[in-house]
Amino acid sequence: MKEYFSKINNMNILSSIIFIVISLVLIFNPEGTLKIISYLVGALFIVMGFVKIFNYFKDKKNENTYFKDDLVYGIVYILVGIFALVATGFLASMFRIIVALWIIYAGVLRLIYTFRFKVYGDNMWVLNLVLSIIILACGVFILFNNGILIATMGVIMLCYSILDLIESCIFSQNIKLLDK
Repeated sequence: MKEYFSKINNMNILSSIIFIVISLVLIFNPEGTLKIISYLVGALFIVMGFVKIFNYFKDKKNENTYFKDDLVYGIVYILVGIFALVATGFLASMFRIIVALWIIYAGVLRLIYTFRFKVYGDNMWVLNLVLSIIILACGVFILFNNGILIATMGVIMLCYSILDLIESCIFSQNIKLLDK
């Protein structure tokens, strides 16, 4: 169980660091960042679409019935990619919702782990509880503020990431309690 929590905590630390980098980019180049993300997503889907179509025609010669859907998937992927290239504003709002839901999810998990570790005698559970509530509040704030500026979202993401990193460090210390 200790190894399981260690792996989860290492992934949390990694995701916090990634969020810190993304948030700094959002703070210092908000418009350019979302356009780049939209263009990358669009290009990725278009490439995946062409690969699917290529696989369809390649496997059609072999009469492999398993890959008969690749033509349809390829066309859909290409259409999604074109949409991502054209509708950068829509993707920006979806990005906000996805980030907000991620932060809320992380806050709920932190809250659950806080109460679980309280049972094991964690003397820092109150601090963990406060940090979890702040993380949840950041996610809810992003989710329910449609007009939030991208740079502001970056600042909130940065706060979340730093709090999550601090909480992950505390969590890694609490993993030692599982040996008792």
